[in-house]
Amino acid sequence: MEGSVIASDTLSPVSFYDVTNLFDSRYEYAWASDDRKGKGDAVTLDFRFNERQRITKIKIWNGYQRSDQHCYSNGRLKEATLTITNPTSTRIQR
Repeated sequence: MEGSVIASDTLSPVSFYDVTNLFDSRYEYAWASDDRKGKGDAVTLDFRFNERQRITKIKIWNGYQRSDQHCYSNGRLKEATLTITNPTSTRIQR
């Protein structure tokens, strides 16, 4: 699957928290936004695929999964909105 992802915000240093870390499936690496700025702006991830994709699942590892200590001492997702552009069929189950 070829494509790209753009994050509206990434924690520094970007080389540690780059958005491409979302695709490596390793617990040691993570993407993170810098919510400490206090602006209250929503952070967005924009995924683009070179070809049409059939996506049947989205897995979110909420928090930094490197260890329990890393997970609970860092921020975690509190709310999310999924927006799909130009779908032919969309069904989301919990």
